[in-house]
Amino acid sequence: MSNPSRRLVALTLVVAILFTLVSCAEKTANVADASKKPGDSSALQDAETASDYIAKLSGQNFGGETFTILCTHTEERPNMPFEEEVGDIFYDSAYRRDRIVEDLFNINIEYISDTDRGAVRTKVMNTVNAQEDAYDLLLTTTADGFNTLAPGGYLYDLRSVDSLLLDEDWWCQSMNEEMVVNGKQYVATGPACLAYLYSTFFVIFNINLASDRGISDESLYNAVIDGKWTIDMLASLIKGVYADLNNNGRADTEDFYGLDLDDSQGNALYAGAGLKTTQRNPDGIPELVIDSERSITVLDKFNSLFTTQDVIQTESLGNDPSGLSYKISLFKNRRSLFSLNRAAFVMSYLRDMEDDYGILPVPKYEESQKSYYTLFDPWMPSGIGLLKTVSDAEKVGIVTDAMAYLGYTTVQPNVLSLTLKEKIARDENSKKMLDIVYDNITVDLNTIFNFGETSIYLRQYAVGSTSNFISTYKKVAKAAQKALEKLMEQYDVIT
Repeated sequence: MSNPSRRLVALTLVVAILFTLVSCAEKTANVADASKKPGDSSALQDAETASDYIAKLSGQNFGGETFTILCTHTEERPNMPFEEEVGDIFYDSAYRRDRIVEDLFNINIEYISDTDRGAVRTKVMNTVNAQEDAYDLLLTTTADGFNTLAPGGYLYDLRSVDSLLLDEDWWCQSMNEEMVVNGKQYVATGPACLAYLYSTFFVIFNINLASDRGISDESLYNAVIDGKWTIDMLASLIKGVYADLNNNGRADTEDFYGLDLDDSQGNALYAGAGLKTTQRNPDGIPELVIDSERSITVLDKFNSLFTTQDVIQTESLGNDPSGLSYKISLFKNRRSLFSLNRAAFVMSYLRDMEDDYGILPVPKYEESQKSYYTLFDPWMPSGIGLLKTVSDAEKVGIVTDAMAYLGYTTVQPNVLSLTLKEKIARDENSKKMLDIVYDNITVDLNTIFNFGETSIYLRQYAVGSTSNFISTYKKVAKAAQKALEKLMEQYDVIT
């Protein structure tokens, strides 16, 4: 097939897909009513706008070149489709997205993946140090990935790539706001990256066990919609739930708990309270505000709520006898009523759970809070960037932006409406909750860079794993400030 014919087929396919999505959206009230935001499961562009966007790109012809994507990829942290359609809407939507992009630009997309994010990071460093143009696009974690590569000078400033339309809806604006340092941005995120949809947190609850205790799922959903789903409400629901099921006189993994969570959820709770660990001064420079009065008040309350017998921290428990992490098996095996957990774990391990479960956003700190906020998980490989040695950044930008746009308009709606909402959400109200979860994804600079280990100290204290946060913070505050200042200096000298 000639290249012009391939482009015509690609354009026709895009329009057909989008007309189908728009039609489906009109039939689904909770989808049709939502606003268009990155991470919003209902953010569908109409077919006419889509065809205009694609038509503007149809004159690009990259002569059959290979577009190489280096990525971190595992089954529970997916970043690439299979080499053919396999009957799974998640992977098949991504597969079709890639074929459309290939036809539009006359390119061949190739993925080079590794399950080890450290190995991916090393490949980037070796490639740049050797001055090789081996990879066009990088998809990996922001923590233990981009947080090292960016200040190390291994990446390309995305703000200097005109063909990347970073201010558009198909890019996560919170990432753009948080990760611009000294006017430079080396990482973005959004549905161009498959793992982006796995990069959230939410609360799950066992509907059957809740009903046995007089808690209706409808009352929880209504509380969310009415803005009354708060940390105090969660605390009241788990109070007194603990039961020593094996009668050995001590709390262990064979007992029943009101809530399970691990240390990383401490950062999610903090973000859910509408807080960030840094704020920009009038010159746009980030400053640490972890020890602000508001921050300490919130953290102290979290710590007091989660140090009761009704809560179990799973961070150091390891795996159960079947080999499944206690981070998911406690809830799956009816050992906890609520679980604050990663979306990736829920999506990977709960699809075959026998009991019905519901999904809720991370609770607000108080009712007066404007919105529910969902922390972007920095340990998911959903950061997007270009290596410094890329020879044609504008070409890479064109292709990447098209992948982002099509990810937003074709992959994300399919994944959220079919994969997440059908395979994970067991009822219609949970589907509405997912829309709320993905509507307000928020990125935190220190959760990614962990200045002076302060992000770790914060999350451990928030979930009750440690005590006396303020005294610990005072000991490391100078080191944290120096680490932040060093980052500013590193960004200054990058050319």
